[in-house]
Amino acid sequence: MANEQGIVSPAYTILRYIKPIAFGFYKAYFRTNEFINHILSKSVEGIRDGKQISYDAFKWLAIPYCQLEEQQKIADFLSLVDQRIEKQRQLVESLKKYKRGLFLKLYGSFEKKSYKISELGKYCATGTLSKDDIDVSGVYQCILYGELFTKYGETIRQVISRTNVTPTYLSSTNEILFPSSTTADALSLIFPSSLKIENIFLGGDLFTIKLKNEFDSDFISYLINFVYKNTFARYAQGITIIHLHYTDIKEQIIDIPDIVVQLKISDIMKKIEAIIENNDNELNSLLLMKKSFLQQMFI
Repeated sequence: MANEQGIVSPAYTILRYIKPIAFGFYKAYFRTNEFINHILSKSVEGIRDGKQISYDAFKWLAIPYCQLEEQQKIADFLSLVDQRIEKQRQLVESLKKYKRGLFLKLYGSFEKKSYKISELGKYCATGTLSKDDIDVSGVYQCILYGELFTKYGETIRQVISRTNVTPTYLSSTNEILFPSSTTADALSLIFPSSLKIENIFLGGDLFTIKLKNEFDSDFISYLINFVYKNTFARYAQGITIIHLHYTDIKEQIIDIPDIVVQLKISDIMKKIEAIIENNDNELNSLLLMKKSFLQQMFI
């Protein structure tokens, strides 16, 4: 839907109304599953990446039309829903920024001691597990690199059959999980101890550091992500997918407060994360509610 006058690429077809319409009504309708998968599909030609919409077929598609007043009421209602969703999205983003800012403020308030990464704990090499090793009849649990950046609860698979896979494990006790093949936006991840799962097989490009007792895995992960991310990124090699290897970072020095302070800061961060999760769930509920409204309105 155009909000301003301008120039359009010839790759696009422009439609102008000849009957009075509420633009917000059709903006919503053209994004519904009903239109895209059941109506628009009739005018799509080609296969795979060569698909395109044929206007000669598109112009004959039957779409709903009701009185302008009714269209406008629906458009206004959906606009209010969108405004509520946007406010909730902004709240979630603000909380995430607050979390990072608070960590930096707390971290800067305490005395710290310098440690090399190699002094933090025991390094566990990258695993060899791949999708080729997955079998639904397996009995072990695993995490593959390609599934890492969804929620952990969705990445853990109760599968593995091949016996010659190098047993690289992740325990849920004070351990940091690193993606060695990653992006600059995700350099360190921790395994949530709340899952209480032991001995999970790791896929390729994942390695761990089992921390000593004087270090808290939650705190160290926050520290790397909020303070040292750019420092670690300098060791990464590659363009789109960068590779971060333990041999490159093991001599890197980071400053860490004592364990009592670490635990206190981690506890505060977890409480903020719980608030963020609640608000994120509220955002998802609003998105589902809007989707339900659209389905009911245009059936």
